[in-house]
Amino acid sequence: MSEVEASIVPEVELRLLIASQAEEIRQLREDLSTLRVENHGLKGDLQKTRCRLIDAEMIQDELIDNVNKLSEIATGQLTPNEGTKTVARIAKLKEILKKRRGRASFSDLRDELKLSKSQFSQLTRNLDKRVFDVQRHPYNGKEKVLVLRQQIGRRA
Repeated sequence: MSEVEASIVPEVELRLLIASQAEEIRQLREDLSTLRVENHGLKGDLQKTRCRLIDAEMIQDELIDNVNKLSEIATGQLTPNEGTKTVARIAKLKEILKKRRGRASFSDLRDELKLSKSQFSQLTRNLDKRVFDVQRHPYNGKEKVLVLRQQIGRRA
């Protein structure tokens, strides 16, 4: 073999190698673009899954709150119709009774809370009987008096 022939053979081999490498690079680029498309789709799925997970966590929190509230109702710690107004009115009622040394007539309390007779009646039904006591007025038998019971270690 002459020098020219010897240099031609590696050149032909090199061109074949370059062509195969170019084909492999083209194939890798196609695979890369396919993977990018799949990845983009997976990112969208991941975002949707995250949103669903957040929604599920919110629903779970609501359910836990509902279960806690139902258990409080079942144990008698909370009445089922106790809303924010009722809780606020009971707190104000306690404050008024504390200022008046633990007792006040229904009519005085009703006037101070600006409630109708029926509203005040419903409010007294929601009161915790361990904390409040309803008694007759000592001088006027028709009038009722709401008394804040003394708790052990606490003064009214």
